[in-house]
Amino acid sequence: MNVNSNIRKRNKQVISDRYKKVDTTVNADAERLVEEHREIEKRLYPLRIDQRTVIYVTKDKCTKEYAQKRRRQFGIEPSPERKGGNPRVHIEVEEVNKLVQEGMHLKDIARTLGVSRTTVSKYIQKYDLRRNGNK
Repeated sequence: MNVNSNIRKRNKQVISDRYKKVDTTVNADAERLVEEHREIEKRLYPLRIDQRTVIYVTKDKCTKEYAQKRRRQFGIEPSPERKGGNPRVHIEVEEVNKLVQEGMHLKDIARTLGVSRTTVSKYIQKYDLRRNGNK
């Protein structure tokens, strides 16, 4: 069987209306279709399944139990959600001040403390830790 015959067979298969997309160039009643979809969407609420997955469900299904059921159905392992960014790191101001007074560059201080250069510069600005500062 060659590739062209496979394509012809696939083109002859009947596609369910459920999987067909709305073609507004054929259907002159696009406004009506848009309104129908808006009405459907008004009844749906977002339900987070995991960090990357959100599904839209009716209000009665918007529960933790339903989310757990869908996780099992999708084969997704439950994991504690992180709300963006790296965990907060506490830096001792005296330590930053000591390194600044020693004349170290920002990137070297950042590498020593295990934080970003921006974090070090913000500490220097916030606590006014200039090289000639006394803090």
